[in-house]
Amino acid sequence: MIADAMGRSDIAQAINFGYHFGVRINEVCIIPVKDLKAGLYTKELQVLGKGGQWRTIPVETQQQIEVLVNAVKYAETNGRFGLQKFLSPPEKGGVMKQKRSIQNWISNHHTKFMDRPNKTDGFKTVSERISFHGLRHAYAQRRYNKFLSEGMCEKEARLAVSEELGHHRDDVTRTYSGK
Repeated sequence: MIADAMGRSDIAQAINFGYHFGVRINEVCIIPVKDLKAGLYTKELQVLGKGGQWRTIPVETQQQIEVLVNAVKYAETNGRFGLQKFLSPPEKGGVMKQKRSIQNWISNHHTKFMDRPNKTDGFKTVSERISFHGLRHAYAQRRYNKFLSEGMCEKEARLAVSEELGHHRDDVTRTYSGK
């Protein structure tokens, strides 16, 4: 990954986490080490989301397990354990500092990994700007397609994705799934 090659393993951790779990940027910055370990054990990752709502994200794939294992290693290598946040520094303002760092890195380096400038996705013109939130959209689309392939109807699939994303509403998930 480009971020690793540039010595930014924190960015690589955040991007991998966002892609494989569909978390918001703030959520990845506040996940404690204990929740990563619990997710490995229970195969369910508990995430504190928007509005202080907890949600459960299933840990179903080998890639997700690898992301969790690597996140625990990253945290422990950086002296973070238990209730400490795996990605953000423990000092006051550490979460906001980490969040800004991720946003700035993506903004400053997006041309190095972007492969679809100004193409259309069938609904609207895709922006040249890439954001962390796009990883959440990619996750939602993969989960939606998985649920469809398992025999769910479109509405059931959208509702299942909606619960994983913490929206609890079909209409919001339509934006993410493109349906």
